[in-house]
Amino acid sequence: MKRYRSCQKGFTLVEVLVASAIGIASMGLLLSLFAGSLDRMSRVE
Repeated sequence: MKRYRSCQKGFTLVEVLVASAIGIASMGLLLSLFAGSLDRMSRVE
């Protein structure tokens, strides 16, 4: 008997969720850094 392996391409749901979580966390960090720098600039002026 031959075993037929299904050749599936693409990403699993877990991989997509982990990538989304990393992307959201990094965007949140960048936004907070940007907002903090704007707040510091407004205090200087």
